[in-house]
Amino acid sequence: MNAGIEALLARLGAKREEMLERAGQCQTATELVVWAERFNVKLTQEEAGELLQFAHGSEDELPDSELGRVSGGTAFGKPPMCPKCRKLSPYGSSTCQHCGEPL
Repeated sequence: MNAGIEALLARLGAKREEMLERAGQCQTATELVVWAERFNVKLTQEEAGELLQFAHGSEDELPDSELGRVSGGTAFGKPPMCPKCRKLSPYGSSTCQHCGEPL
């Protein structure tokens, strides 16, 4: 994750998860900027573009919402996602196995 997206996610604070979820649903940066303004979050076009790219991942990987759908999910639901690096960790973990952040 680059420093720009880390700073943006930190600035979003409590609205971080909601914004990431919405970014995953938006198709354009303009759409995300308009949506964010309704919830008193100020984003530039550049920030919205970065957030959109981060939420959608690379073209070669499926977003988490699609991955669960095509893989059949799990018996326990979705594994916990690290709030810092956004990678999934095994059930029962108290810290992220990738970056060490508390879950």
